[in-house]
Amino acid sequence: MRFLSLIIICLFLNTISCFAQKDTVYKYFDNNDSVTSIKAFSEYYTKSYMTADGWHAVVFLTAKNLPSVHRVYADTSEKTPVGNWNYYTDSGLLKRRVDYNNGKATRSTFYYENGKRNGEATFDTTGNTITQKGWDENGKEIPGYIFEQEAEFPGGKKGWQQFLERVLRPDVPAKKRSPEGYYRVIASFIVNKDGKLSDITTENDPGYGTKEEVIRVLKKSPL
Repeated sequence: MRFLSLIIICLFLNTISCFAQKDTVYKYFDNNDSVTSIKAFSEYYTKSYMTADGWHAVVFLTAKNLPSVHRVYADTSEKTPVGNWNYYTDSGLLKRRVDYNNGKATRSTFYYENGKRNGEATFDTTGNTITQKGWDENGKEIPGYIFEQEAEFPGGKKGWQQFLERVLRPDVPAKKRSPEGYYRVIASFIVNKDGKLSDITTENDPGYGTKEEVIRVLKKSPL
C-alpha cells in the first residue's frame, strides 16, 4: 500500500476562492463533481468551519450522511495541513489517519474495521519512512511487515503522459474565463494492492475547475 503525492502541471487556459469567513459553509456536488445548490441532488457535500485547531473541511456522502474525509488546515487558504486528517469507509468507520506537523506528514496509520491498527509508518521532514509496522486483526505485530512500496503506472512515465493527453481536458478553465497560463495541482492518493486509486485529495486549488478536473482524471486512471 503506497501513499503517493503527484504533481500535475498542465496548460490550463483558466481557484475557487477560499472561504474567508469563520462561519460554517456547506457546498454540494453532483456525480460530475460540479457544484449544485440542491442537497437532494448531490452525491456528496462539504462542511467547512473554523475552530481553535484550524480550518476544518469535512466531506460527507449525501446518501448516508456520513463523513468520508476530515481534513484540517492552518487557515482558510487550505494550503498547510495540520493535526489529524481522517479517512472513513462508506459505513463511517475510520480506515486511515495521517498526522501533520507544520504542513508535513509525520505518521500514517491504517485501521481494521474492528478499530485496531493495521499498519503504521512514521516519516521524516522529507517524507522518507523512518519506521513501519503492521499488526494482524488481533493486535499481534507482523514481523517484516511492509507498509508501502513503489507503485508505477502501466507503461511507466510515457504511459502516464499518454493517458493524460487522452483524458485530460485542458480547456476546462478556459470555459470559466480564466487568465491564460500554467496551473499546477498537487494531488495525493493511495494505490491499493489491486492497482485501484483511493483517498484522492488535492493539496492546492488553482481554481477555475482545475482541481475538479484533476480529481476526475485520477478517478479514471487504469492504475
